[in-house]
Amino acid sequence: MEVRDQAAAVEARTRTVDQIVGMVTALPLFSVLIVMLGITNTLALSILERTREIGLLRAVGMTRRQLRSAIRAEALLASAVGLVMGLVMGLVMGLALGVGFAAVALTAAGHGLGAAVTLPVGVLATVTGIAAGVGNLAGVLPARRAARMEVLTAIGET
Repeated sequence: MEVRDQAAAVEARTRTVDQIVGMVTALPLFSVLIVMLGITNTLALSILERTREIGLLRAVGMTRRQLRSAIRAEALLASAVGLVMGLVMGLVMGLALGVGFAAVALTAAGHGLGAAVTLPVGVLATVTGIAAGVGNLAGVLPARRAARMEVLTAIGET
């Protein structure tokens, strides 16, 4: 048994909650890594399937640089759609769980409803910035591969 004053007890609980929040904050970063691998894989397969179309675009005048930019934009668009859907679903579920847990805790304590739920704007902005960078980075290798295709060989692919 350990004897603590009120401030030490509050500080110990706060430290525990901060550790849990830190672990939960790290989870979106792992999901961003998985998203990067998924986008890269999807684009690589898409380029393999669209070899003839890429060759035709190059034959009618699209430069290698324009092709790389188009593929990176496709990767950025895919990551943006995933980011928006993830943010909306995460915020809705987080808000529902946060308000639900706060209402149960406050009702049990006899304080009634009216809990304040805060939005972690800094964390959301960080994840948004990382997702934008990852979306752009995920398109680099597939874009490089597509730009290196020989035009006539790509047109002849079936």
